Amino acid sequence: MIRVLVEDQSYQGDVLMSSSAYTEVLKHFPTAELLTLPASAELGKRYFRTVHTSWDTVGRPDIAITFHIHRATNIRMFLRRIPVRIGYWYRHGTLNIAKMCLNVRVETEGQLFQNRYRVDEVCELLEQAFGWKVERKMKI
Repeated sequence: MIRVLVEDQSYQGDVLMSSSAYTEVLKHFPTAELLTLPASAELGKRYFRTVHTSWDTVGRPDIAITFHIHRATNIRMFLRRIPVRIGYWYRHGTLNIAKMCLNVRVETEGQLFQNRYRVDEVCELLEQAFGWKVERKMKI
């Protein structure tokens, strides 16, 4: 069985807006787990059976899908030697590159920021990475 981790260490609003993407991941990987902030754990439990609030309990998944990227996240995923890491590629995020990995570069005029609607952003990441067609409708 493939072990999949969705890493979305975001606050409740972003976690809620990622619900369409969670639904799609769970349709293909029913035992996927979520890593999120403690403040978002209860909301994450609406979608995932297993919700982590610390890297200490995660172990080493086969695939990590990150919807919230930060340099520390890249380093943790790299050091854990997660074979497939799917996420965004910011200029500082080169450690996120892995075999079969999709990286969506987000950079404008030398500045790194996201200027897209969260729902579209996370659904597009899954569509490009896996070839899925994600319904862009929030399921709350």
